[in-house]
Order: sequence, then structure tokens, then C-alpha cells
Amino acid sequence: MRERELESLADRFELARRGEPGLVLIHGPAGIGKSTLLRRFLATLDDQAHVIAADAVESESVLPYDVLTRIAGLQPADPFEAGARLRDRLDELQAARPVVIAVDDAHWADSVSLTALAFAWRRLRPARVLAVLTSPDPYQPASLQPLLTREMSVRLALTGIGARQVRALTHLPLTEQAAGRLCEHTGGNPRHILQVLEETDLDELADPQIPLPVPGQHARDALARLAWCSEPARSLVEAAAVLGCDIAPGGGGRAAGEVSLGAAAKLAEVGAPLSALEEALGAGLLVERPTGAGILIRFSYPLLKGAVYQHMGPTKRLRLHAMAATLTDDETARLEHLLRAAERPGPELVRDIAAAGRRRAAAGEWGQAARLLAQAARLDREPGADAVEALLFDGRPAEAHALAARLGADETATRPGTSATAPSGTDGAASSSAFGAGAASPAAPRIDTADGRFARGVLAHYAGRTDEAVAALAEARARCARPALLARIDAWSCRPEPGDYLRLMRHSGGVGGSPPARLLTAVMGSLAGFRQGRWDEAAALGQLAAAVADELGPCWMSAHAHAVASLVPAARGDWQRAGQHAEAARRLARDATAPVAVIGPAYAAAHLAAARNRPDEVIALLTPLLDLVTGTGPVPASPDLAVYAQPDLPGATAEAERGLLPWADLLLDALITEGDLRRAGDVPAGSPGVRARLLAAEHETEAARSAFEAACAETGEPFDRARTLLAYGSFLRRLGRRAAAAEQLKEALRELERLEAVPYAQRCEIELAACGQQHAVSPLGLTPQQDAVAQLVAAGLTNRQIARELLLSVKTVEYHISQVYARLGVSSRVALANGVRARAGSSS
Repeated sequence: MRERELESLADRFELARRGEPGLVLIHGPAGIGKSTLLRRFLATLDDQAHVIAADAVESESVLPYDVLTRIAGLQPADPFEAGARLRDRLDELQAARPVVIAVDDAHWADSVSLTALAFAWRRLRPARVLAVLTSPDPYQPASLQPLLTREMSVRLALTGIGARQVRALTHLPLTEQAAGRLCEHTGGNPRHILQVLEETDLDELADPQIPLPVPGQHARDALARLAWCSEPARSLVEAAAVLGCDIAPGGGGRAAGEVSLGAAAKLAEVGAPLSALEEALGAGLLVERPTGAGILIRFSYPLLKGAVYQHMGPTKRLRLHAMAATLTDDETARLEHLLRAAERPGPELVRDIAAAGRRRAAAGEWGQAARLLAQAARLDREPGADAVEALLFDGRPAEAHALAARLGADETATRPGTSATAPSGTDGAASSSAFGAGAASPAAPRIDTADGRFARGVLAHYAGRTDEAVAALAEARARCARPALLARIDAWSCRPEPGDYLRLMRHSGGVGGSPPARLLTAVMGSLAGFRQGRWDEAAALGQLAAAVADELGPCWMSAHAHAVASLVPAARGDWQRAGQHAEAARRLARDATAPVAVIGPAYAAAHLAAARNRPDEVIALLTPLLDLVTGTGPVPASPDLAVYAQPDLPGATAEAERGLLPWADLLLDALITEGDLRRAGDVPAGSPGVRARLLAAEHETEAARSAFEAACAETGEPFDRARTLLAYGSFLRRLGRRAAAAEQLKEALRELERLEAVPYAQRCEIELAACGQQHAVSPLGLTPQQDAVAQLVAAGLTNRQIARELLLSVKTVEYHISQVYARLGVSSRVALANGVRARAGSSS
């Protein structure tokens, strides 16, 4: 959290270390994290700098030289003498190492100390000094403002944190919706977030219709300010609270919570809005922003809005929401106001909300579609399947998973005035209305529904568990009696083939030709081609997916698209292209709010590192992902990541548990290569081939041999099978069974050459050379063992890594390298690598 701000401070310190003094003012509202950021920055310095720190307090701001005495031990007769002595003191200190002056809450610092500091700063010779101050106001302390106009001085503004950072702050398994609600309610102020969490629970956070609490201090503050307002001003403020609550975004360049003064005045029925606004501004309740389209207003800080909204009472709130619904032209806003105006929403309103959500989905507006459909699904089962789809397309799989669990649970199927049972084998209307009503009798019979099976199938497809998806969708079809849902079931009942996914994207449910649909089509086609060995097709679809992703802009699906596009280039040794896609995936996911966004970039970078035979990098890249999934790191396990990476829906097989991108296989394989078997035990079970490697590393020879045989027979994906054959051949060679090893390695090499997987084919050739089964006489004139060692040196491996790869001692590797040096007439690893490449090139 605040990594960019820390980087900015580190850059300023580096400039100061080079002799360019700097002044940084960190500013932002109370509770935003200024003091925390300052402490974190100082902690990164260790012994690199001489740190002089002090915190100013309001009660001591009248004490002359208070801050100066604490930072430099100075208390002379006048501030100018103090400034001169401070300058001399800084000159002495910076001669040994850079100096960092830190003053927290500098707006409370005594004026004499600030004058002395400004005097000294203006007279600093080129010095290695950095001053960092914090203040809620970017223009306080006033005496330092002239210095902040200089080239080497900056104001560093802190704003509210985002949903992604809320989880790190709270250490709670919050969904993105819950974290987003907290951010909207508090403006992302960390202190306010923690205060709100003390008075609420996760269930309330998950339901957008339940107002979040306002801590007592802020409620009292709002009421005190309202007490000074006239009735018109109070009415205007209350109208602003209703219009600015958690309703669909207004757009038009408005910031969160901003509303039009004209709309608020009309809702408040205020005849002189400017006069009322002036009162609200004077009371510190509202702030204004003039625009070409009129004045926009918002609350001075978000918790004031919550306090005013709740203080109105339910009668006035419902009345104002009903009026607001008649004043807006935005369909989503109108429906949400009507929903908040209803004591108990009727079926017609729920149908209208669901219909609006489906229209948003058809337009590719997945955020709004998911919002509307999820609200409708809380009240009625019928829109549930649509909501699951929309939540997935909006990058919120944990919420989709939770909704699918509700749809698929054995639920009561009654409705007031109807029979308690639905027709056997179908999803009758009774079950639909009972979903949101909560009025069914506990004694009523329980049934399974087509909606729940459909949702389970959609989630399984999303996670890459094709067999489970097909089975769930077949069950849904057998139970379904609604033509519209039948069409959706048929569309999703496909294998991960490009043609099938095109059919899926064209289905009547609304995803049609939207950019996310085109993106998913290309991504899934590329991934299917990669897994099934059609790499040219996979590469072409990957490039298409990347192009669509660049059009779509930053989101979790765009990051995922570039990650998938990197797979074929990395496996073929096209480091530049693979690296570009991996970096694009990382960049696109950097600001994404969906936790699933971290999986694709991490997997892409790790896949590239694995292709380059850098297991240490693979471990470094994927261990944080393991911590996120298992909850063993500093941040609790993410429900979104758990659903995406290690799904736990019933019936998933061990192979299906690998997930859409089998990052656990890469991590486990790298840990085995590095000999870290203790940590390997913490990784979720990998593919059969990787598990066979683990048995071999644990010296379970017979079990490993049987596991390799089974893996080679069962693994259907060509690249996975080729790598399993390579690992099996290496295992047999280390047992001394060179002929049997060569048989496996030759079969692996044929497939790897067909795929043009150059890095892996080279490893296979090295293993064959170690078996004495080279395709031709070594162009270097070396023995098979010497040639194998030389090839690995040229690949950049250390002696210890070579020893582990060829099952030799480090001393033996050193001996072979010395013999190669003598044979080639070289004396360094660089010269050896150049010789290997030159001889190999002339041979080819």
C-alpha cells in the first residue's frame, strides 16, 4: 500500500544523496495515512542517512524553538541566528552521510522554528539533505510555501486507498463489492475504514441496500453543522445525501458523490439554492465545483454524507428517493431510487431491474449489468443465472460463486397462495419467487433447480474445469423448462474449442459482440490451442486477444489476455515477444480491482522464467500467489483467488483442480528443481507428471517409475506430455538406465521439435548427450558428459545447478569444466559459452 508514494520519496532521497537538496510536503486529510507513510519511508533508510525527526503537536505550537530544539538541539536568541546555526549543523552532518529532516504535523510547528528552517534552507550550499514534512493542507505551513515553488521541492498528495488496498489494511477476506462499498462510504480514508468496521459485519457490507454505520464522532460532527443551517440549507444538504448515495454513477465527468446543484435544489424544493448553498458551504458540510454545465456539489468528506442520510429517518429517506426517481433520466439511477423507496419491492420492480441489467449486459456494460442483476437476484431467483454471468465478466468471481451457491442450494419452493412443490424435474415459478421472499415454510419440500446447475456450469467453465461444466449444464438442461434459459444452457454446453466459444459468445443471453466477449473468445481459443498443441493457431489468437485487450483498456480480462498471449512465445524461446506480453499483463493488472488480476501476470512471468530455466525466479514470482491463495501471507486468502485458482465446487477432479492457468505446477516443479522439498509439500497437488517428479526427488524410486508411466499414458496435452517424457528420461538416466532413458527422451524431442519449443528441445538434447545418444558427433570434440556440461554452462546455469541437473557432484562438474576449458583453449565461462554458440552455429 502506498508503494508509488514510497517510490517517489525514495527517488527524492536518491537525488539528495547525490547532492541535490529537496523538500517534500506530504498532505491529505486527517486519517489518510500521512504519518504512516512518513514512518515507512524512514524505516527504509536504515543506516543510509542521518535522520532528524520530530512531531509537532497543537498544544505546543506556541512554544518558541520547540521543533528546532528537538531536531537540532538549538535555542539561540533569534530565528535568523538559529537558521544560520542549523545550516552549519546540516553541513557537518551531510559530510558523513545524507541527512533527512522529518517533521510530522508540521502545520502545528512553532513559527520560530519554521522561520529558522526556511532561513537555513534558502542558504544551503549543494548538500545531501532532504526535508519531509506532513500537513493536512498543501498550503500550510505558510512560512515554507515559497520554498515549495523551487524545482527540487514537491507536494505529495495522499488520496483515499482503493478496494485492493482495503484488504491489506483490514486483514479481512472482503469481496471486491464489500471493499468498494467501504471505499465509497469513507472516501478510502484508512482511519475511517477501520472505524466503520468496528461497528458493522461482513454480511452488512455485502448487501448494498443496508446503509453502513457512521462512527459517533462523525455523526455528532454532522449534526452540529446541520444545527447551524436554516431549513432551506438543511433540505439542500439532505437532498444531496440522497442523490449522492451509493446509486449508479452519474457520469459526465463527475467525481464520486458529486451531484448537480440544480437537481439537489429541485429535489429539496428550495427556491433560492445559491443562498442555501452558501450556508452549507459556510457550515463545512458541502464543497462546490463550478463547471460549464453548472455547479456540482459534494460533501466535504464522505462520512458526513452517511451521517446526514441516516439522520433523516426512514420516512423522509423513502419519500426523497421516490421523488428522485421521477427527476432522473438515467434508467439505472431511477430503478435504484425506486428500490430504495420501496419498503418491500414488488415483483414488477424486480422484473424491471432485471430487464435493465440484461440490456446493460447486451451493451457490454458489465459493471452496471452486474450491479442491477445482482440486486434483482437478491429478491428473485429468475435473474440469478444472468447475474452470475455478469459478475464473472465484471471480474467478481467470489460474488458469482456465492450467488451460484444460493441458486444451487436445496431451497424451499413455496409462494404465498401456491402449492408448496414445483413439478418434478423442472424449475417452476414457485421456486423463483420464493428465492427472495424468504417467506417459505421450513416444512416445504426441497428441490434442485436448473438455475443452480447452470450457474455451477458457468463457474466451472470460467475456472477451466470443462468436464465438470459439461456435466452440470447437462443436469441443468434436464431440469429446465424455460426457453430463454435453455438457450443459454445450450450456448455454454461446449468444450474449450475456438468454434464452440464463438457460439457461446453469440448466445441470446446478451454477451453478443461486446469487447469482453471478443476478448474471451480469443483468450479461450488461444489457451485451448496451447493446451492441445496447435501452437500456430494459439499464437495467432493470442495476438488477436492482446489487440482486443489494448482496445478494452486496463481490467482483469485484459491482463489475462496478455498473459495467455505470452505462453507460446515463451515456450518457443521468443524472449522479447513473451517479455512484452508479460510486462503488459503486469501493467494492465496494476490498477485492476479484481484480485484474480494477479494470477495471469504472475503466471506469464513465471512461465517465461521456467522456459529460461530460472527456477529461482519462478519461486519468487509464484510464492506470493501461493500465500494469497492459502492465506499464509500478510494478506488473508482472497475468496476471488480461491475460486479462480483452486476451485472447490463439488465433483472437481484432481486434474481439474489445476485451474485455468496451472501456476501450482510451475511452482512445484521449480521447488523440486531447487531441491526445496519441504516447501514443495505446501503447494497444492500438481499434474501427474509433476507429482512423479516429486516422488523421484524424494527417492521413492519404484513409486516414481510407476507414476511416470501412468503420467505419460494419461497426459493428453502434447506439451505437458513432452515435458513429462523429458522428466522421465532424466529420471531413468540418473538410475543408470541410459537406453531406456534415451527412448523416452527421443519421443519427447520429436514432440518438442514439432511444437518448435526450442528451449525445452535443447534441454532434451543435453539429456540425450548425457546418455551418449547425440544426434551427431559433438562439434566441440567433447565427450557426451563434457558436452552436456558445456551446453548447460552456455545456458547460464551455475555449477551447483548443473550438478543437480546431471546428478553429479559439484567437484565433478568443476573437473569437466576444466577439461572443456583445456579442449577449447578458453579460460572463462563467457568464452566457453561463446565457443559453444560459435561451434554450434558453424555445425548447423
